[in-house]
Amino acid sequence: MLRKLFLASIACLVSLSPAAAPATVEAHCCKCYEVVFRECCNAPWRCYGTFRLRCRATRVVCDLRARGCEAYIR
Repeated sequence: MLRKLFLASIACLVSLSPAAAPATVEAHCCKCYEVVFRECCNAPWRCYGTFRLRCRATRVVCDLRARGCEAYIR
């Protein structure tokens, strides 16, 4: 009887061990910045591109605005 109780408790601990382990962190936790623009107020919004660096996305927005487009980072 004691042996069955011992084996059952070990089986229970083994089945609960993944739940007790800390959650794994995703390998890529970098934020992406999407630049959207439109050429006039009646045109639909379009995606220009996705950038990992905010400074690069900001430069693209400035370039699009200099060409007369509405643009922002999403």
